[in-house]
Amino acid sequence: MIDSLYLMAGAGLAGLAAGGFIAWRKRKTQQLRQRSSKIDPVAEAEVFMAYDQDAKARDVLEAALQQEPDNVNARLLLIKIYGKENNKAAYERTARALYPSLIDTQLILWEKIARLGRKMDPQNPLYQPTATQLQMQQQA
Repeated sequence: MIDSLYLMAGAGLAGLAAGGFIAWRKRKTQQLRQRSSKIDPVAEAEVFMAYDQDAKARDVLEAALQQEPDNVNARLLLIKIYGKENNKAAYERTARALYPSLIDTQLILWEKIARLGRKMDPQNPLYQPTATQLQMQQQA
């Protein structure tokens, strides 16, 4: 009787140990997944672009913007890709999203975007110089 009691206690301890190990392993796996999901999408896209894999870079950036629509750096890199692809519609959509965040604080960057936009779509009013830009050009 005492032997069977020890056997049951041992089996119970083994079950607890196995359950604890499984829970620990599951927690570690989740932590690794969370860490790997925190990879900077802009950095990842830049690596793809360095190896002329612009389509993969575009996919990474578009997915990142689904999760984080206010990621200006992702949009800036994405607009470069759209420009290389001569994708007028996507370029304009991205330029319109960037315009409010750049026009007042980063005018030089906006001018680069507008310059490429004018080459692709010269009639689009979005890419035409603003009065402030014209004033700055006249003063220079």
